[in-house]
Amino acid sequence: MSGLIKALKAYPEYDSSGNLTIGGKLVLDDGREVMTSVANHSSKKETVTFLETGKAVGYINELLSPKLVNISPNDYKKIDLWLDRIDQSPNKQSLGLNTTHLVSKLIYKAGALVSSKPLYIYLNEIFSQNFQTTALKQIPIPIFTLISGASHGSASLNFQEFSIIFASNHRYSESVRRASDLHKELEKVFRYRNINSGVGNDGAYVPNLSSNFDALEIIKEALLKNGYKVGIDVFFALDIAASYFYKGGKYYVSEEVGTSDTNHLLELYEKIFKEYRFLILEDPFTETDTEGWKQAMLKFSNRAYLLGDDLLMTNKTKLEKAAKNNLCSLADVKITLQPTIWNVMDFISACQKLSIKVVMSQTAFETNDDFISDLAVATQSQYVKFGPLIRGERVAKHNRLLLIEEEIFPHE
Repeated sequence: MSGLIKALKAYPEYDSSGNLTIGGKLVLDDGREVMTSVANHSSKKETVTFLETGKAVGYINELLSPKLVNISPNDYKKIDLWLDRIDQSPNKQSLGLNTTHLVSKLIYKAGALVSSKPLYIYLNEIFSQNFQTTALKQIPIPIFTLISGASHGSASLNFQEFSIIFASNHRYSESVRRASDLHKELEKVFRYRNINSGVGNDGAYVPNLSSNFDALEIIKEALLKNGYKVGIDVFFALDIAASYFYKGGKYYVSEEVGTSDTNHLLELYEKIFKEYRFLILEDPFTETDTEGWKQAMLKFSNRAYLLGDDLLMTNKTKLEKAAKNNLCSLADVKITLQPTIWNVMDFISACQKLSIKVVMSQTAFETNDDFISDLAVATQSQYVKFGPLIRGERVAKHNRLLLIEEEIFPHE
């Protein structure tokens, strides 16, 4: 019987920030092979355990790999359940999420190869058969990050990411073209205004600005110069990451004198909405400020999505709690926060059953691997957030979606 696993080997490689992560290769008994890697995660949350690279590589090569020889990668469910079960320690502290996640991704890529199917079709069939019947009707809508602040970039900006979304009546390829032009226009605005700017971990600009409103105004200026109307042609998506400026029960925002409470932040978001028309508001309060999330849903749910990232941590228990309390309408999915791809699909399925839409998202420390592009299409995620059209690890994911779009919806 051909198409069985002959060898699986992990090795160290570097991510987009120059930090060590793990990559791997799976070889089939007929000589064909697949490769992948795991993006590092920047979260300091206690629910995330990434094993040190050397240990992760050792565990895979010495403990996990020998158990998989002569097994078909199409036994993905059996393998993933084993990978999830083998580490019963709290938060996967023994093996680490990166260890089992790498093996799981290799299994699915090999399964697609054995089945002679594109990865997104292979994953879609698995998702439809085991979780929720899902037809391939659309390419996810892209979210493009233009400016990074807080822990991702400029420390003078409290908000973590300033992104834009083009109106959804465009092909993915058209949105990418527009985003590319806008990125160049934004650089021209910086030069014209004599604003110094670098590039952050996620590829977005890190300008020397004094407030969050300055960042919004700069982007709005670039949009207007390119002929776009905010709230009609394009919308803002803001990752507030409120936990970053929450200390001692208070929020510290550059737009406010002194400290702010939940009500003051709500007023600030209303002011921003009226002026800049955001469509997505991500982590507007710290994850423990349940009342803030509830009030924000009451205020914005019929006008914008509330996106939970730190609130949910791609965790099914946290998701169900948030849904029960009506805290968010959109879930951020970072696949490396789950031990296996099966677990990721289970989380996405849970979102769909709870009528919570999905954003398939990058991490700050990425690799050139484009697996999440295929997975986003396979599960019909509503949005993807892969960063700007700069730096290879971001562009690779956009390019993969361009190819998939042309295969499913070719130009006439």
